[in-house]
Amino acid sequence: MALAKKVQARLDRLMKWYIPSRVGIFYHYGLYTGGGNACVSAAHCKPLTYKTPEEFEAAAGDPETVAKNLVQNALDMGAKYLILTSIHTCGGLMMLYPTKLPEFRRKTKQDYLGAYLRAARAAGLYPMLYYPGDCHNHNAEETQGAVAPEITPDGCVEFFEASVRVLDEWKERYGDLIAGFWLDGGAPGHFSRLPAEIRKRFPDAIVTINSRDEFSIPEQDVGTTEFCGEEPDPPYNRAGTYRKSNVWHNCLPPKDFNEDIPAPNGWWYQGPDTLEEPYKNDRFFLLRQMITSLGQHGMWNFAPGIGPMIDGSVPPDLRPNFDAIANFLKWGGEAIYNTKGPAKTFFTPGFFYVYNSAGFYSVTTPLEDSNIFYVLVTEKPSGAYALFETSGQEPKRITDLRTGKEIPFEMWHGVILKDCDWSDVDERGVTVLKFEF
Repeated sequence: MALAKKVQARLDRLMKWYIPSRVGIFYHYGLYTGGGNACVSAAHCKPLTYKTPEEFEAAAGDPETVAKNLVQNALDMGAKYLILTSIHTCGGLMMLYPTKLPEFRRKTKQDYLGAYLRAARAAGLYPMLYYPGDCHNHNAEETQGAVAPEITPDGCVEFFEASVRVLDEWKERYGDLIAGFWLDGGAPGHFSRLPAEIRKRFPDAIVTINSRDEFSIPEQDVGTTEFCGEEPDPPYNRAGTYRKSNVWHNCLPPKDFNEDIPAPNGWWYQGPDTLEEPYKNDRFFLLRQMITSLGQHGMWNFAPGIGPMIDGSVPPDLRPNFDAIANFLKWGGEAIYNTKGPAKTFFTPGFFYVYNSAGFYSVTTPLEDSNIFYVLVTEKPSGAYALFETSGQEPKRITDLRTGKEIPFEMWHGVILKDCDWSDVDERGVTVLKFEF
């Protein structure tokens, strides 16, 4: 009974806002705005890299302006929550506020963290805080001296104890402004105790742990997959989601509540001269990655990892992808917000084939109506026909979500569509069909 109550309490927390939100933004911001090591090589340092908190503050300027931009990005894109790196090992463990804790010697004089929390809440968004889940630090050789250890050398135990004191300070300074926490790393050893410490101080906060999806750590609410373990197919797909095994069936991820962010090497801003990232050549890449993450079996969220400009604004090379998501959510938000992944008995999302015509689609269904399914086609069929397997169920009607036009269909091993208009796939990144059963 105690376990059942705990499972229900977790679901209740998630249902308050996290599950219906579906879309967020993860900001890597601080001493290394943009993420990762400051210098890829001795000859090439990433932009927006600062060696000291003083350098950072001189560049960042007013915290209220930065916070306003971070929040406006989310509002523009259609995100419902935000995650900010309040402190990061890749940023020299610099606190984004004037902490009074002596263990953290790198800190800003102005309160960027508080400005972010207040601005997000004022806009009706839910702000979460990233916190590093281990005590490692990049060495001086890797970062040309920009990072030096700021916690005692044998500091794993000390880091956990210091982290508990951070929670106390955050509770005193910010209280209920904090909507959740994103803990980095697999929470090894004693650090697995931190979620319980969070729950004592922030009982309603969402607790995400990176790279853990088995939920073996007490008080964990959400697991997240940060990296692709294999080359996805299509390229914007997530390797941890669909894997094409044969014509009709795909391997499905665990049926649980998870968050998905793209791999950092593909999304952090690294300057205008890096052109290899797929989003720079495909303005719909991020939109399609969001759709495939949300339109799978179970319940997942999507919060793309973004290295913003130092003033908190979106980098110019990311703007086309942001605009594509924003434009889609204006007409297609019904298929995203307040939805979940499909029940396999109706649809098997992934690749679909008929008469040598292949395409790719994802599926969502409203939380409150299991008779409606949104089929989001991101790869149009190469021929005139499309077949969507439904295990024999016949829909009452099918409509194009954007235009409202009813789509004629036939039944044969599923739903057959002939001569359907797939132009939105090319023009808007996706065609959305609303199936009503």
